Amino acid sequence: MKAQYLIESSTNEWYTPHHIVASVKAVFGGVIGLDPYSCDAAQAIVGADHYFTKEGDAFLSEWPVVTKVFANPPYERKVIDRCITQLIEYQRRFTTVRDFEMIVLVNAATEVGWFFTLLTNCDAVCFTKGRLEYIRGANQGKAGNPRGQALFYFGNDAERFGEIFSQHGYIFVQ
Repeated sequence: MKAQYLIESSTNEWYTPHHIVASVKAVFGGVIGLDPYSCDAAQAIVGADHYFTKEGDAFLSEWPVVTKVFANPPYERKVIDRCITQLIEYQRRFTTVRDFEMIVLVNAATEVGWFFTLLTNCDAVCFTKGRLEYIRGANQGKAGNPRGQALFYFGNDAERFGEIFSQHGYIFVQ
């Protein structure tokens, strides 16, 4: 059974741009430990130590214990709530782990509940200057986005996150 949130569709194949991944890795000291909502093609850019694909369904799988998590979850309405809930639950398991960090890239959808779940639990957020130009599916070039984005940071070094991500947008620290 394929994961509901990763069924091939034109709406879920939006890969994170190289410059954002480079900044995530800079915050994390060079390594992304887990990318839970991904695919093989996206990993050519992200290069996480562990990731889940359609076949590996992040909702049904046991997540590895890692301290650096990056997520660009599928933005499909019926699914993103579950993704955000799962990410926050994972983060809460590691709140006492000193070097745990997580960055979550989502649309700046301030009108929905999951956005406020991220906002009220994060340590910092970057609202991008303009819209990101995503990489659109395997070998399909780049694609615009009808919304701005936000990158939520969870961890003990919000200052470093702010220094690195200030090139991409406006930083707010909790």
